[in-house]
Amino acid sequence: IKIPEIEYCVPTNEAVKRRIYKGTAYIDFPVNKITIYPSYRRNPIELARIDSTLRGFKDKDIRAIRIHGYASPESPYAHNSYLAKERTNTLKKYIIEKFSLPDSLFSTTYTPEDWDGFVKFARQSDLKEKDEILNIAGRDIDPDEKEQLLKRMGEAYAYMSANWFPALRHSDYEIEYILPNFTAKEARIMARQDPSQLSLRELYDAAQLCQKGSGEYYDIMEAAVRVYPDSPEANLNAAAMELERGNIAAAKKYMKKVDMTSAAAQNNMKRITMLEEEKK
Repeated sequence: IKIPEIEYCVPTNEAVKRRIYKGTAYIDFPVNKITIYPSYRRNPIELARIDSTLRGFKDKDIRAIRIHGYASPESPYAHNSYLAKERTNTLKKYIIEKFSLPDSLFSTTYTPEDWDGFVKFARQSDLKEKDEILNIAGRDIDPDEKEQLLKRMGEAYAYMSANWFPALRHSDYEIEYILPNFTAKEARIMARQDPSQLSLRELYDAAQLCQKGSGEYYDIMEAAVRVYPDSPEANLNAAAMELERGNIAAAKKYMKKVDMTSAAAQNNMKRITMLEEEKK
């Protein structure tokens, strides 16, 4: 029986290369304050991280910036609602003024108390009151009542307040942007400089300009699956690449993320199976 030839797939073309960058900022505010003080506590580091991120988008086409602010579950819920909302707006204003961005790019939302984050900390903790803490957090009762029950734990509450609550006061943000399109020749150059700027199709087209089986060809194919690790198309082509190299184990690993309904995937899997049978 003839062993099937190795097959690649041509990735779907992206008409618009829309991307979303996600980040989290932990801005420290003095108690009950909504003003950002750049030199306060961790703020020099956190603001520098935000600044560095946005400077990286200088040449990109930003379409939207979404900020979701959270407060920690301490103090009255109504007050935390005010803090979460206004601190989110403060961060928005900071970014607008620092980078001269239009207000129309921004949308903001807020969660008065980050109980989901609180539960994650509780589940990972070694506190002896862990089960009781989780029980209280999961109750369908007024948030202020939850806080009062937790405060009765004394030392455990002091630990939560010092170690969990600061991280629950955060702002999650998303930057939606559009990447430029590249010709195959341009993509071949960009693949060496910054492959993350390229679509999967652009990486594929760039590889086709290289000699099949050359080091540059394989470098681009590897870059494609590195940039798009969960793409069935990228993994199928990476598996094909490893089959050409004679590395069956690596090919099988990539095939785990491939859409097995495609003819090319079934073909390459059949090749792997037959090659393994030959070795027995």
